[in-house]
Amino acid sequence: MNATDFENRSNNFKVRDLSQNEKREMQEAGVWKEGCPVPLDRLRVVEFSYGYLKKDDEGS
Repeated sequence: MNATDFENRSNNFKVRDLSQNEKREMQEAGVWKEGCPVPLDRLRVVEFSYGYLKKDDEGS
């Protein structure tokens, strides 16, 4: 885990850097491109667990 990663197990969430693959996929899909107000290196992934109907699900 690097310095920008954060995990809080009691609240069931995690914040991490985008992987190189995620960055590439975002650029290929046109979701992020040069000139966007937030550089790719400053974007983060927020992962969290939530329960619905007594079933744990994941979202990001």
